Amino acid sequence: MDNKKYVIAILRDKFSVSRETLNLFELYIDLIQKWNKKFNLMGVNEFPDIWERHILDSAQLVSYMQPNKFEVVDFGSGCGFPSIILALMGIKNITVIERSKKKCSFLTVVAAELGVEIKIINDDIANVVDMKADVIISRAFASLKTIINLGEKFFHQDTRFILHKGKNSVNEINEAKLGWDFNVVIDKSIFSKNSYILQITGIKKKG
Repeated sequence: MDNKKYVIAILRDKFSVSRETLNLFELYIDLIQKWNKKFNLMGVNEFPDIWERHILDSAQLVSYMQPNKFEVVDFGSGCGFPSIILALMGIKNITVIERSKKKCSFLTVVAAELGVEIKIINDDIANVVDMKADVIISRAFASLKTIINLGEKFFHQDTRFILHKGKNSVNEINEAKLGWDFNVVIDKSIFSKNSYILQITGIKKKG
């Protein structure tokens, strides 16, 4: 069983992904490959493992969410992982904040061609005001400390982070706790033994 078939089996069995949604994943990958020639959205060495490294890795976040129940903000979405995958899987009310104009242009085309509703903000996160988030997601963007600092103005009492993190997760948590109090649950990623999903709640600034 090749990598793609293995991932599709997991997506069907664990996340009940339909054939129609899998076809949209295929179209999404085709769009990335097409636009990558001009805009360098991701490294060419990542394409052979894209189903596992990006599709499955993004899709697992759906287990931490309830469709249609809250506002989701994706910090630095790049070419759309995990926000596009989650939107295709039925998660609503997703706002993407991405400072690259080229990547935002790509995301606009993806949303139109795949028929997903996401809000795209082409700006630095530091410049975005008057927005609150129930859930903040981020993948391969910045350190935990930086993400929490940037997210402060998006907080309300029940805001939580659901973040992809790597082997330095514990060090990042310890660094962030120097300035913040929070609760954290660390789950192993289904993608890699050195990857984790952090659930962070109860965030309060120290001092």
